[in-house]
Amino acid sequence: MHAERLAELMLMLMVPIGAGNDLLDCVSSEQYWSARGVEVSVDSMKAELQVGQSPDISALVRDLGSEDFATRERATRAIRRVGPLAISQLEKAKDSNDPEVAYRARMLLRHMGHGQQTKQTRVLMAVRTLGELGDQRGLETLERLTSSDEAFVAEYARRSINQIERQPLSSPSRTQDEYDREIWLMPKGCGAVGQLTARKKIPIRLEQVFERILLLVDDPEDAEEQRIRMAQMRGMIHDVIDRIGNVRVDTLTFAISERIDNRQGFVVFSLHGRYEKERILSFFEQFGTPRTRVEDIDAFVPDDEVCFLFPNNERFIFIAGPDEEALPIKEIAASLKAGTGSLKENEELAKLIDDTDRTQTAWYAMHMTPQYKEAPVLNALTSITATLRQEETGLKATIDAKGDDAAKLTAAVVMFDMGLKMAINEIEDEIDDMPMMQPMVDMLKSIKHERKDLNVVVTAEMEGNGADLLTSLAGAVFGMGHIF
Repeated sequence: MHAERLAELMLMLMVPIGAGNDLLDCVSSEQYWSARGVEVSVDSMKAELQVGQSPDISALVRDLGSEDFATRERATRAIRRVGPLAISQLEKAKDSNDPEVAYRARMLLRHMGHGQQTKQTRVLMAVRTLGELGDQRGLETLERLTSSDEAFVAEYARRSINQIERQPLSSPSRTQDEYDREIWLMPKGCGAVGQLTARKKIPIRLEQVFERILLLVDDPEDAEEQRIRMAQMRGMIHDVIDRIGNVRVDTLTFAISERIDNRQGFVVFSLHGRYEKERILSFFEQFGTPRTRVEDIDAFVPDDEVCFLFPNNERFIFIAGPDEEALPIKEIAASLKAGTGSLKENEELAKLIDDTDRTQTAWYAMHMTPQYKEAPVLNALTSITATLRQEETGLKATIDAKGDDAAKLTAAVVMFDMGLKMAINEIEDEIDDMPMMQPMVDMLKSIKHERKDLNVVVTAEMEGNGADLLTSLAGAVFGMGHIF
């Protein structure tokens, strides 16, 4: 498997932090069950959650090969209603000497997914769907599952019970000390560090993005083309969640080295949350990249520029850079074992981090190294800190840039204003073709800056919340056809 494919998967695993923080939050229950031929009802969801022996479907399997088409169709529908409990018998039937039986068995298995891994995902989806149905008849089944030791099941069951009983819904949360612990795992050779946290669960369904796109498409042929793309995207995501299960991301911490270009430096993305490590590792292995051990940690190293570390069920780390020898893999592995890293030894950056409001949805701190200063707009600066916070009316970003030369700072502000004006004009020229970008244009137009001696404070605002921003951006990218 190429490094690019692994990186794409890593980016997909980052999606939950903007989509309610669970990967399953992206998926509509209705669409999930429809794709598997399951009619949504309390009874069908309870059947998905049955524990015990599979009913004998041997007669139905024989009917899959009946000479009568109607009989074959009835048998197919009946087996679908049995659900995951039929998987073991269908696994045998797919190797039948009767080509029709084998074909229909394989088709049913595709609808049901990929065996035991898919069954675990179906359990979570069934538990969630019972809560969404809000029917008291689901309570007994859900109560039984609150003592489950399978990943996410007990938590999802309690949440669905609260939904049915119309009680407040709560989600797991972390303390500020826990968020901060992620930062200090980073290596000392960083010039910039930032963090994005899912402090509030605001689920975004994939269907929301699709609906926004279709509302903006006037041409029937274009609309049909978009529907085809949507079906492909939906199928891909459903397949991935069936294989890897739920992924929760509550914190994304990232770092960039002090020096970085196409010959040196590194970037690190550390995602903390919860996932089923063995399922992720098995999924990676399907692409031909063998699992290895790096400093006694499970890892995938597809080439000499990329490394993926999987230390446990709560964290995975992506490290990349053009020089294998410069990648801080051993340093980060040591940090994981010790519970802290060497970043605090970088006193200038550590002070910037300490002075930044880290309680907000997102923040960023950059100490301006000599190489960073090679960029003209950054040449006048000594540091940048930024925060993104959720207010009642929407999101507000604040960037605090400090310099050490008044004349250079004035020139940088002029350059910034020119670049901002050009960006707005370029996007507005394309807005008719990309209406999803309107929130981004509005945000760019809201940008203001205030100069105080050697300090410039830049602010920007956007109506809504992070979910709205992600939906708009995802819709814009999808609408442009860049996903495929």
